[in-house]
Amino acid sequence: MKLVEDICLTNKWKILASDNHSHVIKIENTQIGYHTGKELFILYQNTDIFLRCLTYATYDIVHPFHWISQREIEDSLVKNLKIKWLSHTEKLDSLG
Repeated sequence: MKLVEDICLTNKWKILASDNHSHVIKIENTQIGYHTGKELFILYQNTDIFLRCLTYATYDIVHPFHWISQREIEDSLVKNLKIKWLSHTEKLDSLG
C-alpha cells in the first residue's frame, strides 16, 4: 500500500518485509536497558486494515509493559492514513 510506504518515508521508519497483504515495519531500533526496539505489523484483508505494534525486550521477547506507547504509534498511523486517504480522494474528486 503506497500510503503506508509514504508514511514510513516521512517518519524514517524501515520496512522490513512487504507483500500485497502485509507490511512489517521497524519503528525504533534502540539498544537501551529495557527494550531493543519496536515493530509495527500491518495486515490487509479486503477493506480492513489490522495493526499491531510490539516492543521487544532482550532476546527478542515481547515486552508486555509498553502497550500505551504501542497504542500511540497505532493511533498515529491510523490518523496519518485517514489524512492521506482524504487528501487522495479529494484530488480524485477534483479531477472528475
